[in-house]
Amino acid sequence: MPEEFKSFYNVLSNSRIASEQELNYKDIYIVPNKKCILKSRKLANTSNKLGSNIFDIPIIPANMKSVVNENTCLFLAQKNIFYIMHRFTSQENILEFCKYMNKTGLNTSISIGVKDEDRKFIEYLSNQKIKLDYITIDIAYAYTDVVKDMIDRLRAYYSDAFIIAGNVADSEGACFLRDSGANAVKVGIGGGGVCSTKNITGFYRPMVSTILDCVDNDIPIIADGGIKEPGDISKALALGADFVMAGTLFAGYEQSAKEYDKDGNRVYYGSASAMNKGEYKNVEGFSTNIEEHGDMNLLLQALKESLQSAISYSGGNSIDGLRNTDIVIVK
Repeated sequence: MPEEFKSFYNVLSNSRIASEQELNYKDIYIVPNKKCILKSRKLANTSNKLGSNIFDIPIIPANMKSVVNENTCLFLAQKNIFYIMHRFTSQENILEFCKYMNKTGLNTSISIGVKDEDRKFIEYLSNQKIKLDYITIDIAYAYTDVVKDMIDRLRAYYSDAFIIAGNVADSEGACFLRDSGANAVKVGIGGGGVCSTKNITGFYRPMVSTILDCVDNDIPIIADGGIKEPGDISKALALGADFVMAGTLFAGYEQSAKEYDKDGNRVYYGSASAMNKGEYKNVEGFSTNIEEHGDMNLLLQALKESLQSAISYSGGNSIDGLRNTDIVIVK
């Protein structure tokens, strides 16, 4: 954690208040005080490594049913963009998806929960000789022994897979998942555009504070949620995140998952919404209409160009350059 931020995270004496100041992306900016070393921002390298693979940009479309489907994931894999197939479909669909991705030779990356049916499904996939390169344990709050047990289960059948676990919102949770055997941690609670956790439960932590508390724990961090504009991605990376996940940013495109309401409007909804659950039970998300945005290729190119521009301001020539910048609090 940068020295200038540490004072914000000292626990106040005789108090249950965890910090003096919690920060979100809108509360900080990256200071342009480094000499540019690039002749052209197009020369900036936006790639980053996750597991044994290097991906073109360190950005992940959220593994939500209203954002990605099988075709979206194939499209992203072909573009060398890291993807995570959502888990809100039948096991038969996941099996067929995995078989197809195995045949293509592209990375196979899926999500899974922690229920008994998920534990049995992993054994079933293994028995079917399915190769899994990346497995994401995807639950609302992952600081729990249930996730540790699931990681152990995954290791029994997929010892070489890269395991991502989440979500958590502080260093203690990130370290717990690291020590439980996860290879990367997804961080962020309550910050999604169609998430109502903070409204329903009162639990939430701003993303800047979350990232700062979770980095420097010897495990890659995926910052999940709260992205309002491309510059927020650069801020997350500058703070130390390795990859950034976004949902709203990727919803509504030709290649995104498509669902429409009875009036023909395209919808985008949270994983904990009644629409995704199929019932009103433990709801912590909502659905909303979203505009049609056209070709996702244009978005991916724009995101890459915004990162290249950010790198040129950082005084570096790659994502690492962003991590050597100064950050100012504007709150």
